[in-house]
Amino acid sequence: MEVMNTAPRGDLKFDDWKITPTMVASWQGMTEVSGDNCLLYAAEQLKSGELVGYTEVFWHPERAALVYQGATGVRPDHRGQGLGKWLKAAVLLDLPAHNPAGQRLRTGNADSNAAMLGINRALGFAPVFGRTEWQGQTEELVAEARRASGEETLRSAKLSL
Repeated sequence: MEVMNTAPRGDLKFDDWKITPTMVASWQGMTEVSGDNCLLYAAEQLKSGELVGYTEVFWHPERAALVYQGATGVRPDHRGQGLGKWLKAAVLLDLPAHNPAGQRLRTGNADSNAAMLGINRALGFAPVFGRTEWQGQTEELVAEARRASGEETLRSAKLSL
């Protein structure tokens, strides 16, 4: 799962994810408690036994018509061979056997991730909406908020609520 740290991020700056087996077990527990279903497909290099890519889809039985495509990642040294597309296609081909009510699939990716955009287009996905993520340093944002709002006016407004 940490292969997602190597996906293009554009200008966003954030720390890499460190994913532990405990975290994965916790996520699986939350999935079970919520009643969500998940299919996770992984590609293994047979010679080394190393997992080199994965993809996942999720849905809830009460909203089974809408399926969410989660992460799809391939290790950098295994890219350029169509493995990401193959993984996504494999899970999509098997999805009806696991969720016959599935009618729509949603996925997303950064505009800076040309490879995944190409895969999604090749598989027939079409854009339906865009999203902009904003980022700033907390200290700088707090200082600007003080300047922009007049900190004393803001404190008075909070106290009167």
